[in-house]
Amino acid sequence: LGGAGEDIGEGIVVDGAVRGDSFGAVHDLIDKVLTAAHDDAVAAAGGHAAMLARLSPVLQRALGAEPDGTDFSTTPSELRRRLLAALSGWLGSLSTRRALLIAIDNAQALDDVSGALFAMLANASSTLQMLIVTCVKTEQREAAPASVRAVLQAQAGTRLRLRALSRQEVDAL
Repeated sequence: LGGAGEDIGEGIVVDGAVRGDSFGAVHDLIDKVLTAAHDDAVAAAGGHAAMLARLSPVLQRALGAEPDGTDFSTTPSELRRRLLAALSGWLGSLSTRRALLIAIDNAQALDDVSGALFAMLANASSTLQMLIVTCVKTEQREAAPASVRAVLQAQAGTRLRLRALSRQEVDAL
C-alpha cells in the first residue's frame, strides 16, 4: 500500500471462500490492513474505536480501546448497522491517509455481512482513495447472498469480463 498521493503498491487480497462465518472476510481484511498499514490503521480509527473493538479482539488490542458495551440484544439489526458504519468510516478514513486497493477473490462466497460492507465501500469508492476489485465465478453468481450481488452491481463499478487463464498463465502471474 502506498501513502497518500503515492501509487497504490501491494494491495490487500481477501478470499471470500476462506471463512464462511459472519464477518469472516471482514476479520481477514482487518488482519491484513493491520499488517500492511498498522500505524495509519490505528490513527484512522478515531471515533469508531469502541465499535471496532467490539467487533474484533485484534482491533481492540491494536487500538487499546474498550469495546462498546451497548446492549443490542433486542435490536441486532442496529448492532449490524453500527458495526458496518464503523468499519466503513474506519476504512474511508484510512483511505485519506493512504490509497487502498482491496481485491476480493471468490466474492460469490462472501458471508452476507462482509458482502454488505464491500457493497458500501464499492458504492462510496468514487469519493475515496479506494479501489475495490472483485473476482467471481460466473456460474456461482446467482447463488451468492443479496449483499454480495450488490457488490457486483455497485453503481461506481466498471465491469470487465475476462476469459479464463490457462494453468501456464496462472503460474506466470
